[in-house]
Parts: sequence; structure tokens; C-alpha cells
Amino acid sequence: MSRRSRRGIVAGLTTALAGCGGLLPGYGDSSSTPPTESGESTTPDEQGEDNTSSTTESNESTSSTQEEDTNDQSASVAETDYPTSDVLLSVPELGEGYNLTGETQQAQSSSDGDELDTLREAGIVRQHERSFRLETNDSDRASVVFSSVTVYESSDIAKSAADELLTSIRDSGGSVEDQNVLSGVSASVAVFENAEGALNTLFARRSGPVQYYVVTSDQAEYFRDQTHDLFVRMVTATPD
Repeated sequence: MSRRSRRGIVAGLTTALAGCGGLLPGYGDSSSTPPTESGESTTPDEQGEDNTSSTTESNESTSSTQEEDTNDQSASVAETDYPTSDVLLSVPELGEGYNLTGETQQAQSSSDGDELDTLREAGIVRQHERSFRLETNDSDRASVVFSSVTVYESSDIAKSAADELLTSIRDSGGSVEDQNVLSGVSASVAVFENAEGALNTLFARRSGPVQYYVVTSDQAEYFRDQTHDLFVRMVTATPD
């Protein structure tokens, strides 16, 4: 696996998906949330551990229906115009009881130093992510939700990152399948358990150089229906 692809997966999930027992090397501290827009980390009150994650092993195989190969979209146009904030989930969409526990935005155009090097190495033009936690005792919804949109430099780089993410989940004992989420729209769906016993459900899709997904995590059960419904909200907000 190329260093660029490996860093793409690490950068794509960030610390919001850390602390999950080996699926994401190098991110073992789940006590802090992802950086704010200014790049500083925050630690909200009563924030629990976020129990989702990914791995970094490589394989060429993946779900073809998760991909929509649009001809070379300009990275500069995507960086300027792609509505990441609209596509990402928000507290009102998740419903009463969820709090925003972290949000991060990174872009090559506004980064420097190590952060810029990391983004360039991963082929990421722009990335926007949010994490949420359920602060009630509602057993009908997942305790943690993570939403992410990443604009890559090219469709090929985005495809490589998507392929490796799904393959690494398979290699770690999870399952991946395709599912129609709307008429004419398919997604890759993965379910997997981490070393701490958290049960994670991922819905992901790639369109050209853009990869977006939602993950739910809970200690008690998989919340596939909830994850599906949240992902449909993301799909319907995309400009595809």
C-alpha cells in the first residue's frame, strides 16, 4: 500500500474514530474531540469515548456499486463549491438528545506545516467531519454518530481510499455488502466490532473525488436502520 493511501485513511477518520482497539494505528486517545475549525482540540463536558474506527490494510477489491465514476472533477472547483457543511449531519437531523462533541475542517488552501504535508500526502483537498454523542438513556439509538465528507485531488485517489477502507474492515473480521439506499443510489454497508466490544455500522459512498459516510457505534447493538436513515439525509443533501 502506498504511503499516500495509508495516510488518506488515517486522515479520513481522525481522532473522532480513535480508541477502538487497533483498527486505527496511532490514534489511541479518545479523551479529546477532533480539532475545531481553528485547528485546536477541544474536550466538551461529559464527552464519552467515541467507539468507531477503521484500519489501514490494502486490497484491490471493493464494492463497485458504492462508486459513481464521474469524469475528472476539478479539485479547485470542488474545494470552493462542494457544500460539505450541508452534506454533513447536524444536531437537528440526529434528533433530541444528541450533542455535537467535535467538528474539524481542513483544507490545503488554509493549512501549512505538518497539516499541509499530511493533506498533500493523502491527496486530500478538503475534509470536514463532525462527531456526536447521545446524552440520554435512549436505547433505541446509537450512542455515537460520526459524519465525514472528504474531497480528494482526483477520483482515483478517492477510489483507492474507499477501497482500502472497506478491505481493511473485511480483513479485521467485519462484513461489507452493497445496499440500495434510494432509487438509483447504492452504498457500501459495513458492520464490525472493535476490540472494546463496540458495534459499528458504516454507510459510505463515493462520487468522483468525493467520499462521504456516516458511522454509528454502540456497546449494545448495531443500529443499521438508524445509520441508513442518517445516510439518506446525507445523500439527499449532496449536489450529485
